[in-house]
Amino acid sequence: MTSQSSTPDVPPGLRALYDAAGPVIRFRILRDVLGRDESFIETAHLGLDVRSLPEAEAIIAAQEIDGSWGGALYETRGESITTEIAVLRLCELGLEQCESLRQCVEKAFLPTLLREDILWEYEARAEKTAARRLVRDKALRLITRCTRDADDVLKPLLESVLVEWDHSLSEKHGAVLPPTADSWAAVCHFPWSDDDFSRVRVLARRLAKRAEVEMDHTVHAPDFFALHAFRLCDKWEYLARPPLLFHELELAARLGVAADLPHTRWLLEELEARQDADGFFRFDLEVPIEPSWYFPLEKTRPEEFHIEWSFRAAHIFTLLGYDM
Repeated sequence: MTSQSSTPDVPPGLRALYDAAGPVIRFRILRDVLGRDESFIETAHLGLDVRSLPEAEAIIAAQEIDGSWGGALYETRGESITTEIAVLRLCELGLEQCESLRQCVEKAFLPTLLREDILWEYEARAEKTAARRLVRDKALRLITRCTRDADDVLKPLLESVLVEWDHSLSEKHGAVLPPTADSWAAVCHFPWSDDDFSRVRVLARRLAKRAEVEMDHTVHAPDFFALHAFRLCDKWEYLARPPLLFHELELAARLGVAADLPHTRWLLEELEARQDADGFFRFDLEVPIEPSWYFPLEKTRPEEFHIEWSFRAAHIFTLLGYDM
């Protein structure tokens, strides 16, 4: 039996979304919203369908022998895809367990974390400290997004990140390098223990509060680093750019602080207000949406974006412990 002909048992509240979705979102509904991993036959079938998608096959085929894509971590070189984009896109497609990502972690990211002299495309930068911080934070973010098998390496480094956050928050604006958005994402994705969670949550709240105060301030750091500093946007910009809203909420929900941070609490209230009578979530698009590693997963026409929004909302509500 193929995944196209199977009819998995989906709760009534998700049936319309499941029926309207394609293989990627159906796979992630079963796995990430309903908690049915690939030991379930319907989930396994859909996982095979996703692996055979032209986009997934093209990304995997472009990987180089050293585990990277194009030899670049972030900066685009010609028409080649970067390692960051390739890894994040494969993860969003639901392929965290694929062999390509395992090879990337082992050959590219773990050596990056363990050797201070690895700077990727930032090797020629004069600001070595800033370059190393950025490269380390990106590697941490990408590993925590696609695996949980390197905790013995990740935990000490993430503890160092927390120390750096605390130092930054204790100094005057611009006195030290600011936290990066990549370090925020890494901390949000890491599965902190109950013993660790309370102090991580307190620090996350402090960081978000500082970012809200400094929203309109200039980032005092080299330009290549400032581009990746942890910043908050005006609330109305989140509404004008729904993928940004969903990404911000998903990270906070993963860390368990969505209701603790003023800006994500407001975004969550706005999201809940966007559900229409048919169960789908819709936004009035004020600006054109640029495709990115996070959006869209399947649909390319604005009139179909409500399918994507609705999956993202269901995923966030699951992370928050809502009954789906």
